[in-house]
Amino acid sequence: MIPSNITREHIIEAIRQTKRNGVRHHRESVRWSLLYDGEQFPPKYVVSLANKFANDRELDPLQFSGGNETNSFLRGLGFDIVERSEQNNVRVWLEKVYVKGRKHKEQGEYALGKALLSPQKDRRGADIYKNMRLAKKGDLVLHLTDNEAIVGISKVDEEYDAAPDFMYLREWDGQTGTDPGYLIRLEGFIRFENPLHRSDLLNRKFEDELTSILDSEDNVFYTSTLNLRQGAYLTAVPERLMTLIKSIYREKNGSDLPYWKDSGPRMALIGPTSEEYLLIVEDFIKRLGQVCSTWTYFISEEKIRLLREQMPFFLYCYVTRKSGGSGLVEYKLRVVDFEYSEDEIPCPHPQYYPYEADEHAQAWYTFDKIEPISPPRTLESFELFDEEENLTQDLFSRLRNPKSEFIYVKDVVEKEGESVSSREIHFFESLMSLLKNKKQIILYGPPGTGKTYKARVFSEWFWGKNTKN
Repeated sequence: MIPSNITREHIIEAIRQTKRNGVRHHRESVRWSLLYDGEQFPPKYVVSLANKFANDRELDPLQFSGGNETNSFLRGLGFDIVERSEQNNVRVWLEKVYVKGRKHKEQGEYALGKALLSPQKDRRGADIYKNMRLAKKGDLVLHLTDNEAIVGISKVDEEYDAAPDFMYLREWDGQTGTDPGYLIRLEGFIRFENPLHRSDLLNRKFEDELTSILDSEDNVFYTSTLNLRQGAYLTAVPERLMTLIKSIYREKNGSDLPYWKDSGPRMALIGPTSEEYLLIVEDFIKRLGQVCSTWTYFISEEKIRLLREQMPFFLYCYVTRKSGGSGLVEYKLRVVDFEYSEDEIPCPHPQYYPYEADEHAQAWYTFDKIEPISPPRTLESFELFDEEENLTQDLFSRLRNPKSEFIYVKDVVEKEGESVSSREIHFFESLMSLLKNKKQIILYGPPGTGKTYKARVFSEWFWGKNTKN
């Protein structure tokens, strides 16, 4: 828990110390940033330091959590907290526009994906088009046409002030006359092969997330009843809404959304299972295309939201055996849907459930792909997703505890020909130095922690390195 006597002045003093001394190793923030005077700082680290000025000691990071607790506390003191992927200057906007029957939007210099255009004021004189002044060169624009679907994406090429004398023709709206207007030139329009229909996004299965976004944002294109907002021509797409759109686009088109690059790491899970279970999963996927299954390990509320934002994601399988386990992560399952509840719920996709019994569980996962990891990876080769997390027990012990949470790691991006991680190389170099000095090494540890595998991989690495030299 964060002490209540930490004030804004204490936080500012901690920021100053961070600017002088830097951030200690492993205390960088993965997902969130505290913004102050145009600079970015890790929120949880700053709060830890601030406690030293308030209570004469640095606050132990195990005594409070990052994410919601830390961010809410800092926001309560008047600080801005943003997601790291929002820290670049590129924003995303959504244009809600009618195209059918409007010749200037169907073709020509003002056609869909070539320009944004609006009057400067509405007929009442209200400044409802102010977002046109905020769109900057390089920003992305999603195009929702005829109140039906998001059909494409483009980039801002010229900002509104590049055309200061632009006049908006009211005939475009079925009226008469002209008014001073805004014109923003666009470039690089890409039409989606499979558009994102409004029912794909404004869907009841996303109601909790969409409502939560609406509670924290006052400039989105939909209402609390999941209908389109009337009169909202150009609206911002906040990060949480963007990740939901990205996920739907990936599901419908089988690829990442054009122009959008994630700056933060993707999250994956690691959990223990057996070869027998994996054989059942593999067989069901081959026959029916996917399988619905249960896992007993817990996921925190914050991680549930993160995983939903980045779906699909991978669950890496630490394979256990009667002999005590292989000590290796040998397979990964791709998760395309999951349900999580405080109470046990029935299987959400019974047609894909491989067992005859009508099971109920708190957590259900739908997998559509199983991939072997070649060569298998050790637990040590993975990086924790939360760099600020302090483990109270080793990874192996956590995986042997059936009441544990999943281990949250950064998703592995395999590179061709790379089988040994940088962490393993550092470890192997230490072993090589010891071997040269001591002439022998004894690997000690409980069964299933990968001693045999580690010795084999080290011997192959050692042999290859010394034969090359």
